[in-house]
Amino acid sequence: MQPAEVIILDGGMGHLLRRKGVEVTGEIGSIGRFLGVAMANLQKPHLVKEAHEEYIMAGAQVITTNSYSCVPSVVGGSEAIQVIKAAGVIAREVADKNHVKVAGCLPPLRESYRPDRVASEA
Repeated sequence: MQPAEVIILDGGMGHLLRRKGVEVTGEIGSIGRFLGVAMANLQKPHLVKEAHEEYIMAGAQVITTNSYSCVPSVVGGSEAIQVIKAAGVIAREVADKNHVKVAGCLPPLRESYRPDRVASEA
């Protein structure tokens, strides 16, 4: 039996971007807490690029788009597509330069970590 291939993914973008100076405020799990991380794709793309590059330097073979928090309830309905597209463009640019893959990140439709604020599956 041949051993399975191991693929190394990046880590939490929000945590790294926060350490790089992106403002993260509000209650854990609240919508407002994610706004700075989402808007970094448009307002501080250099920090998003740096974060991707740092994960690659640490051994990541796959970087994830910074789109976890890019939902209409966070960034506003009209800007959601623009912010998500920016996340993809940034990740693709860094990945192409460094010969790694990109994984898209599908965000929750509402707040995360707060089951009391998420509708039932029905």
